[in-house]
Amino acid sequence: MSDPSACQGRIGALSRIVSRLEANRPFVTAEDVAESAQREPALAGVDIAALLDEAVASGLLFTDRRIRYLSDSGSFQPVRLYRLNRRHPWASDRQD
Repeated sequence: MSDPSACQGRIGALSRIVSRLEANRPFVTAEDVAESAQREPALAGVDIAALLDEAVASGLLFTDRRIRYLSDSGSFQPVRLYRLNRRHPWASDRQD
C-alpha cells in the first residue's frame, strides 16, 4: 500500500463496507467483509485480512473475539468481530 491515494481509496471502501454491514447485521466478521469486498472495485485483488489488520492497527476498526455456537453441528467456533470507530478521522459515514 505504497500509493497514498490508492491506500485512502481502499480504507474508504473498507469503512463503507463495515458501516453497511453493521447497519444490516447483528455483528460483522472478516468473512462478511471479504464477501462484500468482492463487489467493491477499489478492493479488487486486495488482501482483505491484511487490510483489516491495518485498519485495526490504525484505530479505524475495533475488534474482539467471541464464541459462535453452530447449531447444525452442536459445536462452538471462535470468531473475530469488527466494528467501525466512527470517531476516527478516516471513518466514512456514507452508506453508498
